[in-house]
Amino acid sequence: MLRARLGGVSDPTLQFPSASFRLRGSVTLVALCFVAVLGIGLASYLAVTNQSMMLSNRSYVTGVSEQLAETGLEQALWSFNQNDWSSWTISGTTAKRTITFPSTKYGSSGLTTSINLRVDNYNAYNLSATWSSTTTYRINDLVGYNGSPYIWYRSVQNGNLNKNPSTQTDLAWWVPAPVPWVWSSNITYSQYDVVNYSGIWYRYSNAASSSGNLPTNTTYWTSIPTLSLSWNNATAYAVNAFVYSSGVWYRCTTAHTGHAPPNAAYWNPGSAAPYISWEWRSGISYLFNDLVYNSSGGMAGVGTWYRCTADHTSAGSGANGPPPAGSNWENALSGPMWAWSSSYSYNLGDVVYSGSSWYRCILAHTNQGPPNATYWSTAPLKSNAWDSGKQYNQYDTVSYNGVWYLSILNNNTNQNPVTATTYWVDPTNVSYQWNAATAYTTSSYVSYGGVWYDCISANTNITPNNATYWTALGAPVIYAEGTATLPNGSATIKTQLRARVAQAPLFPNAAAATTSLTLGAGGTVDSYDSTAGVYGGSNIGYSAVLAASGTTSPAVTVTSTTVKGYVAAPSASTTPYAPIWTYGGAAVLTGTASGIGVDLTRVSRSPYIPQFDTLPSGGLTAAFAASNFPKGTALTLSATTNLGTPGATTPSRYYYSGNLTLSGSSTTIININGPVILYINGDLTMDSGTPNGKININSTGSAEIHIAGRLTVNIGSDGINNITQDPKKLILICDTSASSVQNYSDGTSPVYGVIYMPNTTNSSGLSLDTSTTIQIYGAISAKKITYSGVDANLHYDTSLRYATFGGVEQPCIITEWRELTDPAERAALP
Repeated sequence: MLRARLGGVSDPTLQFPSASFRLRGSVTLVALCFVAVLGIGLASYLAVTNQSMMLSNRSYVTGVSEQLAETGLEQALWSFNQNDWSSWTISGTTAKRTITFPSTKYGSSGLTTSINLRVDNYNAYNLSATWSSTTTYRINDLVGYNGSPYIWYRSVQNGNLNKNPSTQTDLAWWVPAPVPWVWSSNITYSQYDVVNYSGIWYRYSNAASSSGNLPTNTTYWTSIPTLSLSWNNATAYAVNAFVYSSGVWYRCTTAHTGHAPPNAAYWNPGSAAPYISWEWRSGISYLFNDLVYNSSGGMAGVGTWYRCTADHTSAGSGANGPPPAGSNWENALSGPMWAWSSSYSYNLGDVVYSGSSWYRCILAHTNQGPPNATYWSTAPLKSNAWDSGKQYNQYDTVSYNGVWYLSILNNNTNQNPVTATTYWVDPTNVSYQWNAATAYTTSSYVSYGGVWYDCISANTNITPNNATYWTALGAPVIYAEGTATLPNGSATIKTQLRARVAQAPLFPNAAAATTSLTLGAGGTVDSYDSTAGVYGGSNIGYSAVLAASGTTSPAVTVTSTTVKGYVAAPSASTTPYAPIWTYGGAAVLTGTASGIGVDLTRVSRSPYIPQFDTLPSGGLTAAFAASNFPKGTALTLSATTNLGTPGATTPSRYYYSGNLTLSGSSTTIININGPVILYINGDLTMDSGTPNGKININSTGSAEIHIAGRLTVNIGSDGINNITQDPKKLILICDTSASSVQNYSDGTSPVYGVIYMPNTTNSSGLSLDTSTTIQIYGAISAKKITYSGVDANLHYDTSLRYATFGGVEQPCIITEWRELTDPAERAALP
C-alpha cells in the first residue's frame, strides 16, 4: 500500500481514495461547479431584474409626473374660466400654487406627489384700470379713481400724467364716464351742444341742427378754450371759456385772471352764457335716451344725470318738467339700466351702479351685493386689445388677431399692428427673439415662445422663463410641474410644461351646424380680413370652412356653390369611412384662383363646431320670468329710436317685452349710437312698410341682440345696416329650442355680423332664403343651417378666429404647449 508522506513522516491514516469514492467526489465537484455557475447566473439575473424593476419604476414615476403636470394645466384653466384664484398666492400679475397629494393617492405604491404652478399675467382678461399718479394716460384711456364716490373717468388728452381725476378743476384732462362727451358723426347736434374731439372741447354754434360736421368745421362749431367745473383764482381765462360755479354756467366775455363769477364785467351767466346743452332746459324736444343733468349738482357729481324715457317737449313743471320731478326721466346711473338686483345671477364683466359708485363683476354669483370685493371691483376693465383711437408708447404691448405686438415707437396712434411694421413688431421678428448668446441689460425687450418679456435684471443665457430676470408682458402663460417620488427616494421625476392661453373662438368657421348644413344653389363662400380693409381685390382669401357634425348623411350638402376654403364633416361608420357630405357637378371646392371642381384634399373628417352657453344663464325666457332681471331700460319706440351712448364705458341695456316688429310709420328705425345690449322677450320681425323696418349700427355703435323667440327679416325690409362694416360689432343671439322659423331673407343691406342659434329645432334650422342676393360678411353658427334654393354668398371674416363676444361664455383654452426638457430652460416654481 502506498503511503502518503508529509514532511518525511509517514501518516497511516492518509491514503488515496477508492475508485467509487473518487467517482462520487467528481459528481460532487460537478454539482458544486454547477451550483457556483447557477449562483453566478442567478446573481446576474437578479441584478438584471432589479435594474429592470428600477427602470420600470422610473417609467411609472415618469408617467405619473406627466399626468400631474397635465392636471396642473387643467387646474390653471379652471381658474381662468371661473376667474377664481382664491386658492392661489397672488403677487402683482403672477399667481402661484402648490398642490400636494396624500401617499394613498396612487394606491399602495406610496408615491409622494405634488403639482407646482405659476401663471404669469393671470388677470390678462380681467385687468383693473385704477388711476395711478405715475402712469401717463392717453386719449380714451379709462380709469377708476379710488375715492368716495368711486367715479370712472376717461382721458381726453395724451400725455396725461399725475392729473388727479377727482381734484382736477377743469375738464382738460379727464371727463366722467359714461356721459356722452365724444363727438359722433351720426348724432344730430343742435345749438349749444358741447362735445370733446381729439382732446379739445367744442360748442355747436350754428342755429341749424346737423350731423356729420367735424368740430374743426368753424361754420358749425366754436372751440372752447377752457371748460371748468369750478372757478380758479389763478387761471387765465380766455374769451368763450366756460366755468361752472354755484350751479350756474358762466361764459367769459373778457380775457382776465382773478375775477370771479358772477362779475358781469367778465362773465355772462345762465341763459346769456349761452347754454351748455347738458343742462336741462324748458322748451326742448327731448327724445328717448337723451341725457341731461340736474343743474343743482356739479357736472362730475354723482346721481345728477337723467335719461329720457319717453319723447316729450320739456316744460316748466308737471310730467314734462325737469328731472327728477318730471315723470319722463329716470336716474341715468341708479335707474333700472344699471341698478344692482339681489335676485339676478351676475356674470363676469357685468356692470352695476350701487350707492354712489360703479362696480364691475369679477366673479359670477347671485345675491352678493357690492361693495363685496370678492365679487365686485370698483375699477373699470382695462383692455389689452389694440384700439385705433388710443395713443401707444414705446414698449406697450397689445393683442390683435390673436397675436401680441410690441410698440417700438412713441406717439403710436391708429397704426394697424399687422401693416404698420415701422411702429409694431410681432413675436416672430428674428431681431427681437431671445438669444442665449446675447448679454441682456435691464429694460431689454425680447420675444420668447410667442410672448413678450421685459428684462428686469442683466443676464446672459437665462431664459425668459426665469421670473427673477424677466417679466412676461400681456399674454397669459402657465407653468405646470408634476413631481413624483418613490417611497425610498430611489426615483424622483419632475415634468414641467409651459402653455400659452387665449380665449376660445366662437366662430372659427364660415358656417357651422351641429346637425346639417345645406347650400341648395350657387353663390360664393370665401374669406377676407376686415382688419386689413374692406372685402375685395387682394383681400379675398381661401380660408372659409363649411362644417357640420351631424351623423346622418349628408352632414354637408354643396349643390353648385363655389367654396374657396374647406369642408369638414364626420366620417361614415363603414369602410372606407369617407366624410359624409355630398356635392353637385357644378360645385367648386378650391384653394386657388384657378381651381375648378372639387379638391378632395380640402375635405376633413374632423369638424370643430364650438357652441358655448348663452347668457343670461338658463336662457332669456327664464331670465325674464325671474324678478328684477336687470335687463335695463324699457324700450320706448317711435318712428326713429336712438339707443346707446357714443364713447360709453359699458354697454347700455334695453329690453322689450313681447314681439318687436319694425315696419310701417309708427315703429320703423332703431339707431344704435353706442355699445348696446338689447333683450327681446319675444320675436324680432323686420318687415316692409312705409318706410321699411331697419336697424342702423352707426360708426360709434355696437349691438348684442338677444331674441327669445324667432328672428324674421323679411324680403322688402331694409334689414340690419352695420355702417361700421365690422362683423364683430353685431351679434344676433337666439337661444330658443322651439321649432319656430328662424329666417333672414332681406338682401337690401349686406349683413356685417354674426348669427348664433345653437338650439333651434325648426326643420330648416336657420333658413336663409331670398329673391334677391343676400351678402353676409361674418359667420353663422346654428344647430341647422339651410340655404333653400338660393345662392349662398357668405364672406368669412378671418379676424373672427380671435374675436370674443358678449352674451356667450367663451372659455379660455391652451393654444400652444410644450415640455421643458432642458434643465437650463425650466422655470423656478413654488
